[in-house]
Amino acid sequence: MNEQQDILNVIERAFSSESGPARCSDPNHCDECQEADTMLLNLDPRDLNLEDLSSESKNWIFCFATDESIRWLTPGMIRVALTQDPPRPRLFFDLISQKTSDIYSDDQWIAILDLVDYCCDRDWLSRDELGYLGPGVCKNYTSEQAAPRNRSEPFR
Repeated sequence: MNEQQDILNVIERAFSSESGPARCSDPNHCDECQEADTMLLNLDPRDLNLEDLSSESKNWIFCFATDESIRWLTPGMIRVALTQDPPRPRLFFDLISQKTSDIYSDDQWIAILDLVDYCCDRDWLSRDELGYLGPGVCKNYTSEQAAPRNRSEPFR
């Protein structure tokens, strides 16, 4: 069983209702916002690549993206981050560090916490690095709509 594919499937299911395209919150505000909007419109979660997430000439646009855009792009950002050799989950978490965790639904948040567990179990991240995500990153999270795994066990 491929654990990486399992966590990517968990993320994909949690975000399957999101749609694009990615947009800037106010493209008519100024030239920079218009440039960010143009660049965001060219992104698709299915074909995001490492340069989209890590290049300083491109990754600045995510701070201009709407919450809906971040949700739509999340599965692609996570896929890119985890498929690097070695995996680089900080790529994803750094991009959302300026966003608050309330942009995600309960089911999406549970999937993100499963991702945190998956990455921390492999020593790719530590929970201490993710304090900006809020207190949920460090406690058991439950929802009547989603039945999360036993969070005290490693991701399987």
